[in-house]
Amino acid sequence: MVDLKSEIAHADKLFDEDKLEETIEYLKNLDQSNVQILWRLARAHYQLAKAVTNKYEKSELIKNGFEYSSESLKVDEKCAEANCFFACLLDAISELHGLRERAMRLKDIKRHIVRSVELNPDFAVGQYALGRFLYEIADLAWYKRKIVEAVFAKPPDASYEEALEHFLMAEKIEPDFYSINKLMTAKSYIALKDYASAKTFLIKAASIKIKNDEDEKCVKEAKLLLTKYN
Repeated sequence: MVDLKSEIAHADKLFDEDKLEETIEYLKNLDQSNVQILWRLARAHYQLAKAVTNKYEKSELIKNGFEYSSESLKVDEKCAEANCFFACLLDAISELHGLRERAMRLKDIKRHIVRSVELNPDFAVGQYALGRFLYEIADLAWYKRKIVEAVFAKPPDASYEEALEHFLMAEKIEPDFYSINKLMTAKSYIALKDYASAKTFLIKAASIKIKNDEDEKCVKEAKLLLTKYN
């Protein structure tokens, strides 16, 4: 009889190999009262949603992933991974309804990402997610900031320095875990006008082995930025 630890290991192997549909189908046959299964289902739906181009399919994946992430928090609200992917999917599902809806959810999104990092500071994805959130708030275009300010007295506090700190921490915890982390580290350095440090990470981002569409986009953007900041 296969034990849960082995089942989870197999699911993680499928996910790491970018076999996202297989990951979802495999996890659906496991114990869905277990938080470790639920947050992995949420993660796989979220990752697959980023890869598809069909708008209906994308929205369905996000909605289903959000349901799994919500259930994972009901099972264990102190699970770092559950908090992280709930935040990611709350952001994604809010985005489906437009910028104002997303702005209204910023406080909750930040709360769950921060909670994830508090619960497990060594969770690289959580560190990346918090860095990405902070970067995007710091980088808000003026018209988007006006919408956020219409919802809040002021947008959530965020800075490029804070974002960079979390990107660097994520890379320290788990080097090479996610190509986009290198790119976002470089973009944070660019925002801070530290072009020498940015170039170091752009070279790394441009040199990764491409395994999926995200990697391909990462390499393309990194190479484009290198032509500008080389």
